[in-house]
Amino acid sequence: MKIYHYQGRIYYEQDNFQGARECFIKVLEIAEPLKLTRAIYLNQKWLADLAIKENTHLNEVEKFRKLLKECLFMADENLDESFLAHCRASMANFEQASENFDEAKEWGELAYEDFKRLGMFVDQEEMKLLLESMES
Repeated sequence: MKIYHYQGRIYYEQDNFQGARECFIKVLEIAEPLKLTRAIYLNQKWLADLAIKENTHLNEVEKFRKLLKECLFMADENLDESFLAHCRASMANFEQASENFDEAKEWGELAYEDFKRLGMFVDQEEMKLLLESMES
């Protein structure tokens, strides 16, 4: 299951969205019958990230907002700091794509601070770039 997840992330970074989607869905097919909550939410979050990158039709906006808020809640409840940081980053990207720039900036600043505190330098730099893109 982890192999599919990490392969999906590699595809995502390579902008191979179809390959990423197939991997994340495969993880869900494995995780859901086993009720592996973290794996389910984590891969749903990545599917939401894909939809944001692909500029999914606005009819689905509330669906993704709800999903990301559920991921935030689950990460917070389980004290999963790295997942919480990634959920906040996804919210920042989502709100930016929805042109809610004030909210995007708030989520981005939270994610940036989380990544910095956790020593997640690549993710920290990505959030820095997102925040800088909203300043110009």
